[in-house]
Amino acid sequence: MDKVFSFVAGLVLLLAPQAQAVEVDLSDPYKMVRQVADQTFKRIEHDQSKIAADKEHLKVIVEEELLPYVDYKYASYRVLASYIQKARNIEDPEEKKQAIENIKRFMDVFKDYLVATYAGVFTQYTNQTVEFDSAKEFGSDTVVVVKTTIKDPGKPDIDIGFKVRKDNSNQWRLMT
Repeated sequence: MDKVFSFVAGLVLLLAPQAQAVEVDLSDPYKMVRQVADQTFKRIEHDQSKIAADKEHLKVIVEEELLPYVDYKYASYRVLASYIQKARNIEDPEEKKQAIENIKRFMDVFKDYLVATYAGVFTQYTNQTVEFDSAKEFGSDTVVVVKTTIKDPGKPDIDIGFKVRKDNSNQWRLMT
């Protein structure tokens, strides 16, 4: 359970961009993760008074800053793979329409679940240090693991490999 929490905590700490910051380079998975992490820490620091006044503000941060870099639709499709395949084979137009609506509704609920989960983890942020392994050559790869270590004084290091995937527009996005 601690490893799952640590993974989600690391994910949130590393992958929430800031709207005011420079544009994130989505053509390089290593730069993307590093830029998003740097911007995340700045945003959390900047919004401390809002967070202290209302923990729900963390959901706003996640929706505005993290979700643009998470390929939650791809993750939804992976979760629903067999259901989507069955929906494709439905011949009755009304039944097919209902199946498509169910898929869309699931994606919305899945997105809301991610927002709530990530926002909950943000409450654990206490200025941990993040170290990034050196960038590796990724060439024509479509999935890359960006290795990081989260350091918190007095606690064991947490090693996390963040999977990022190149989408159809050749931009790198986090796989949930």
